[in-house]
Formats: sequence, structure tokens, C-alpha cells
Amino acid sequence: MLSKLYQPTSQIQNWTTKNGLPQNSVNSIIQSHNGFLWIGTFGGLCRFDGLHFERIAQPELAYERVIALFEAKDKSLWVGTENNGIFRLQGTKIEHYSTKNGLPGNGISSIFQLNNGVIGALIHDRGLVLFEEGEVKYEERGFFENSILLEQAIVDKKGFIWLATSKGVFRLKEFNGKLELVENSMGERHGRALSMNGEELFFADKRGVFKINQDNLTIKKQLGFGQSLSSKQLLADGKNNFYCGLRQKGVLHYSKSDTVLWTEKNGLPKGDVTAIFKDKSNNLWIGLNGGGLAKVKKNEVATLNENDEFFNDKTILAVHKDYQNNLWIGTYKDGIFKLSYENGNWIKIPSDEKGIGEGVWSIASDTLGNVWYGTFGYGIFHINQHERDPVFKWIKDWGATNHVVLAMYFDKAENRLLVGNNRGGIFEFKNQQWSNLIPENVKQSRITQFVPSLDGSTIYFATQGQGIGILKDKGVEFITADNGLAYNHLRCLYLDGENNLWAGTYGKGISVRLNGESKFKTVNVRNGLFDNLISTINEDDYGYLWFSCNRGVFKSKRKELIEFIKGERIKVDCKVFDQSHGMGDSETNGGFQSSSVKIKDYLLYPTAKGISVFNSKSSNRSQQINDVVIENIVFSDSQINFPQDSINLPIGVRDLEVVFTAPYFNSPELIQFEYKLEGYDSDWISNGFSRKTKYTRLAPGSYSMQVRARSNEGVVSNAVAKLLVIIPAHWYEIRWIQLLFLVVFFIVGIWIIHRTQNRALQKTINEQKIIIAEQKIGGLSKEVTQRRKELTSYTLELIEKNNLLREIKTDLNKAKNEQDFTNIEREIKLGLNQKNDWKEFKERFEQVDNEFLVKLRTKFPELTKGQVRLASLIKLGFSSKQIAEFLNNTPASVDVARSKLRKKMRIPRDEDFQHYLDSL
Repeated sequence: MLSKLYQPTSQIQNWTTKNGLPQNSVNSIIQSHNGFLWIGTFGGLCRFDGLHFERIAQPELAYERVIALFEAKDKSLWVGTENNGIFRLQGTKIEHYSTKNGLPGNGISSIFQLNNGVIGALIHDRGLVLFEEGEVKYEERGFFENSILLEQAIVDKKGFIWLATSKGVFRLKEFNGKLELVENSMGERHGRALSMNGEELFFADKRGVFKINQDNLTIKKQLGFGQSLSSKQLLADGKNNFYCGLRQKGVLHYSKSDTVLWTEKNGLPKGDVTAIFKDKSNNLWIGLNGGGLAKVKKNEVATLNENDEFFNDKTILAVHKDYQNNLWIGTYKDGIFKLSYENGNWIKIPSDEKGIGEGVWSIASDTLGNVWYGTFGYGIFHINQHERDPVFKWIKDWGATNHVVLAMYFDKAENRLLVGNNRGGIFEFKNQQWSNLIPENVKQSRITQFVPSLDGSTIYFATQGQGIGILKDKGVEFITADNGLAYNHLRCLYLDGENNLWAGTYGKGISVRLNGESKFKTVNVRNGLFDNLISTINEDDYGYLWFSCNRGVFKSKRKELIEFIKGERIKVDCKVFDQSHGMGDSETNGGFQSSSVKIKDYLLYPTAKGISVFNSKSSNRSQQINDVVIENIVFSDSQINFPQDSINLPIGVRDLEVVFTAPYFNSPELIQFEYKLEGYDSDWISNGFSRKTKYTRLAPGSYSMQVRARSNEGVVSNAVAKLLVIIPAHWYEIRWIQLLFLVVFFIVGIWIIHRTQNRALQKTINEQKIIIAEQKIGGLSKEVTQRRKELTSYTLELIEKNNLLREIKTDLNKAKNEQDFTNIEREIKLGLNQKNDWKEFKERFEQVDNEFLVKLRTKFPELTKGQVRLASLIKLGFSSKQIAEFLNNTPASVDVARSKLRKKMRIPRDEDFQHYLDSL
């Protein structure tokens, strides 16, 4: 029955300028050695990795009208344009050939390569040219008349050039050799195509597809279609398998088993077919004039929806297989359907009851043909299939106050129906009687699924808040996070054949209790699981566990999962399915009893857009990613695009970002990446779905950046992208310079230590000499000090004497007998004679500090005797008043004399006069 339903169709995906395509007329598609698709449009050239278009932005090619693309054996890319000649791309280097440097015309229609490696091109209406060692080789007389249009060229293994033209198909044995016409190849003026499949050569025009006998130049018809063919649009792929691009009629696929025409009606964008190409993964790519780029891929998943009137635009909630092998489908607000096992016809179960419109969330059946289903708020409905016409009944009284029923299960061992509601209540229908096993309570959690033990003696049930319940004769027991569950909110349970219990949580992954263990252990996205929200768990007959979630359906080997739980491996692998594989919608329904079903090799999952049907047997074929590419190295404000084998970063760069990709066209959005920087990382690092990573503060040296990819099937690529990254050191970071500095520092250090020791020794010697010298001059110093004291004392005595004599003089001036006192006054003046005082003062001063007087006269020879006398008194520390008394003068006169002396000796005003004289 399901083998008829499982008929995966092809899906068509379309990209336009809205998705990053440079322009919507795609004229040429090829796949390069590193897996990228190169796409030529009327608005430039781009490459495609499955997710992103990268436009070739070099000014020479940015907006060219690209007609033909070809990758040479040396991995260079040749780009033929409509009216600007041909370009050769090798890395970031571009060469341009046009009429300015040897081409007879600028319109390129086809590019090819001879067996000796020489590249050739067809000039649309001018002939054929070759490019040898950078030079253009062209036969001036040409091979054709100007009226003949050259459309396509193919080189076979023998080296013959086959040409599709407006005058038929020709064979050219060598560049300037003889042209030979293929018999009966002259049809209508336009619309011829050639395609090589292995060693077989095919030709197509309006009449159909023909095989060319390459020896006698005859043709044999393979396929007739009577439609105008788009120029060059034939792809021979395998025996009797052809793709033909038709004018305004889409793409015709002919094979022995089937003939399909893709048009606007089944998803092909509007526009003439201008390119047909098949990639390494067997995807068919179609370029359209104005319609962008399209991919046709056969789905791995079949969907029951629009092909049947019952499922058109219906949201499917529940699926269930009864004991008679009928398939039951519950919808949201559209009733319940049965697929008859006997005749394969769908039957809608009629009902006028109100509750049927609230959606069928759970379904159960017994061996006698009774079917029950639960709703969200209207309780339980019963269908009796005993009679020829099913009898529909709404069970209004079954003992519950809450009528949200998401869990229903017929317990065959006890011959009873179990029902769980939204308030944690469990009800039993047995012997035509309803009973309440577990009372309802608003504080209790919703019951989502019942699962029996292997022998049927125990019933487990999942709850959304209380973990796992175990139904017993006298109540219930719960297993919670205290027992190792990752989360108490569960959506599903599964008990495998080895009695291992699997619990799907609401966002925390899968918790597993192995047989014989008391605790649960968990696997989640950190360990390789595709998603943490698990809606259903199933097992196929090929060793895989299947899980559904909000992002699709994925499977993993049960053996690997158990090895992880046991600690025998660090990661699990998953194969993922979503809309790109044919699912009507990636989001599956779950969190209730009947949210998936397994029937033989088929697994059915309800979605918002029909039922997705998986063939577990055919889904075991794995594809591997063959190409991983490091695209850019980004650092500072710069980047290196398409790095080759190695790069040298500028001096001082320590931080870098690595951008990588894997050109892959089967669910590219599900590719995950791992990377390792050898010389820095000790092991591979998982990068998830991100296509870039960063490193900071890298030390100078050589590193090997390595990247690999993991497909949606969990298969790690054999291909590893490698790039040698050289981070140069500053001159002071170079090893031998550092060693040299170390040696120099060592030598200098020894010299400094030696010099310090010598200085310390010399200091000790000098200190000892000073001590000896001080001991020698100690007596002399005492004598000088004593004489200085005597000089000061003598000076003070003179001052006192002068003061006394002045007082006497004053008294005598008051005497009456002036004549008598004249002689006395003369004697007193003699006592006040400064000349005699200075003479004696000078003699005494010279005894104390004769060196000062010598230095003073030497440095300031212009000083008068009076100024020398004043300087000597200032040096001894006398004040202006004392000096005035000594010199028999007034203090004001002394201040004036001091000022003149300071100015004459050029002593700054802010400097102490006595301190200056002491320093001489």
C-alpha cells in the first residue's frame, strides 16, 4: 500500500537577483575543480557554493555579458563574452583577448580545449581561433563563409573537433585541416546542440536527438519530440537519458523509464532555456533567459498532500496504523480519514458532531476494529468498524472534567484503553466500563504518551512537567531529574528491543537509561545531536533511531548513541532531512501520542503541509562532501581572497579571521564545519554551521590552517582544505637576534658587575685616603678655625673700641673748655684711624684665609681696596651695621657699597652674598 504512496517527486529551486545573482539571464554554467558552480550572466560572472553567490568584482569583468565558460586542465577559467572577446582567469590574474590583440571578432559562442592542452574558441560568425602561449592563432582565409553561424564545439578523445553550426554538424580533424559534414545534420537554421557522454557523441535539433557514428559520419535517431531546441541545450547523461532545453517549452527529460517535461506548471521559472548542466552530486541546473538559475533535484522524501484532494491545504496532526493495517489520519479541523489496506482508497469518516472540528490529536485501536481518537477540548470519539458502514459516536461521559486528550493507547495485555488528559489524570476503558486510575489535578502535568514495557506488564507515560510516570496497581511512581533526566518536560518516550528507555525532552536533548542502570544520561547538540527538542522517537530495521523536531527529521545509529552514553565515544553523527529533501514542511508535529508511525520500511510524520513519508531502506545511501575551500584570510583592514597554498602576513599582524566554505548543493544549509590550526590547536574544533573563525595574539611562526566539513548525513569529508599561514616576527623577535641580545646582555652584565666591584673597591680606597688626609690636616684645620675665631674676635674688639671712642668723643664735645679738649680729640681720632685698623685686620685675615684674597683679586682685579675690605667683612658674616661701625661709617653707606660690589661682581640678586663669597 505505502509503496504506491511513496513516490518522491522532483523539486525545483530558483535563484534570481533577489538571492544575489548578478543578473537574471543565465547563459552558461560549469563546475570548477574545487566544486564551485560558475555562472555566466548578461550582468557579469559569479561563483556559487550552494548558499552564497560571490560576484567577480574585477573591473574588467564586473558587467560583461558572459556567453560561454570553460575550465582548462591547468585550472584556469576562460570566459567568453557576447561582444568583448575572451578572458582568462588564473587566481587573481586576468588576461584579455579581443580584436585589439588578434581576435577576428569579439563575439564568443563556445570554448574548448584540444588534447594537447591548447585552448580554442568559436567566434560567432568569424571562424575558429586557438590560444598558444599567449598568442592568438587564426587562419585568415577561415573555414566558413561569413553567413555561417558557429554555435558549439566539442573535442573527442581522438582529438577531433566537432562543430555545431547553422549549416549542420562538421568534423574537423585538425586546426587547418579538412571540414567534413555529418550526414543529415542540416536541419533548421538555428537550434543545434552537441553532447558527449563518455565516448558517445549525440546531436539534437528540432527533429529530436541523434547518435553520431563518429567513423562514417552518419546519425541514428534516439528520441523524437518535434519541438524547437534552444541552441546548445542538450545533455546526454547515461544510456538513453537525455535533457533537452526547448524554446518556450521548458526542459524535456527522457529516459527509458519515464519522460518528464518541466515547465511553469511544475515550478520551472519562465524563460527560454539557455544553459543545462549536471553537477557532481547529480543535481540538474538550468539557466533561463530572464528566469535566473534553477535546480532540479529528486526528493528523498515523499509528501502526501496536494496530490490528493483529502490532504490539499490540510494540517495533519495524528497518524495511526490499526490492527487491520489501515492507516488513520487525523487533521486539524478537517476530520479524520482512513486509507483502506484492502483497496488503497482514502475514506473520510463522516461526522456531524461538534467536537470533530477541534482537531484529532491522538488515535488508538483494538484488535476488533474499534478506533478511538482524542481531541483538544472535546474529549473522546469512537468509531466502530464491525459493521459494513462505520458507526461514529461521541463519548461524552468518561469520568473526566478536563477533555484535552493527547495520549491514548490500547493495552493489549490487559485488553483495555488507556487515556491521559491535560491534568495528569489517567482513565481506563475495560469491559465496557470507564474507571479513573489516577485522579486529575490542576497541579499535575499533561500526559503526552503511553509506552508499554517489552513484556507488557508495565506502562510508562511521558508528562510535561513531572518526568516519566510508571503506572502501578496501587498508584503511580515518577522518574525525574533527580534520577538523571535532563528535563522533566517530556514530549515522547521509546523503549527499544534491549530494554533501553529513551526520553525526548522539550529542549534539553535525549535522556537514556540503559538496561540494568538506575540513572539516565543525556546526549544533546553539544555532543553532535541535530536538535534538542525531540518530538518523536522511532527505530527502523537497519540500526537507526529516527527523531523528529521543529527543524526536520534526523536519524542516528543506535549503536553509536549507546556508545556515547557508555562513554566510549565523544560525539554522535546525525543525518538530517528537511524541506530541501522533499518534506512538505520542516516542522513536524509532536508532543502527543500519535505523532508518527512506522509501517515496514516506511516512517510517516505529520507536518503543517501534509504527511512526510520516509523510506528507511533507501535513505541509508550516504553522500560525502568532496570539496572544502578556504575563501578569505581577513586581518586588520585587509583581506586575501582565494589564498593558494600559503600566505605571508605583514609584520606585526597577530590576529586573523579565516573564512571557509564547502561547495555542496544537497542541503548546504545543514553542513557543519570543523577546523584545526596546527601549531596552535591540539585537536579538531567543531564550528557548527558557522563558516568563519578567528584567532588572536598568535605568536610568530608557521601554522597549517585545516578545515573539513560534515554533511547533513553526519559524514566527514575526506577533503581537507589546507593553508600554510606564516606570521613573520619583528626583528627583535627573531631567535638568533634574541640569542645575540642575550649574549650581549650577558657580557654587558658581567662588565657592569666588574665595573661596580672596581668602583666599590676604588671608593673604599678613596675613603681610606680621605681619612688619612683628614688625620694629616686635622691639626691644620683646627689651627685655621682657631685663627678665624681670633680674627672675628679681634674685629669685634675693634668695633667695640670704636664705639667706646665715639661715646667719649660725644661727651668731650659737651665740655666747656674747648682748647683743652682739642688735643684729647686729636688723640681719639688717632685711635679711630681706619688705616691702622685695616692694616692689622688684613694681616690677621691673610693668616686665616689668604687663598680667598688671592682668588678675589684674580677673578675681580678691578676691585678697589675698599671693596676688597668690604668683601672680606661680608665673608666673615658681619652685618651692614657691624661693618659700618668697623669702618666708622653709616649702615646706609655700607648698603650702597654692598650693592655696588654685588653689581660689579655680577652676583644675581637672589643669590646669598656671603654664600657666594664662601664658594670662591
